[in-house]
Amino acid sequence: MNFEESPGLVDIFNDDLDPKKLIAKIEISQDIEINTEEDLLIFDEIQDCPRAITSPKYFCEHLPAK
Repeated sequence: MNFEESPGLVDIFNDDLDPKKLIAKIEISQDIEINTEEDLLIFDEIQDCPRAITSPKYFCEHLPAK
């Protein structure tokens, strides 16, 4: 996901940083299905969204790798 090319992505991170809620919002906004067991999310140009910079911490805490 490229925050520079898709400025609407910033809005996804304005509220709750709960990974499950973020994933659901990303799926809707990007019209994709994310499999948390197999898929890798890449946040390109993440500096355009300071709250997104903080989000990987919560992904690690709440959705740890198996």
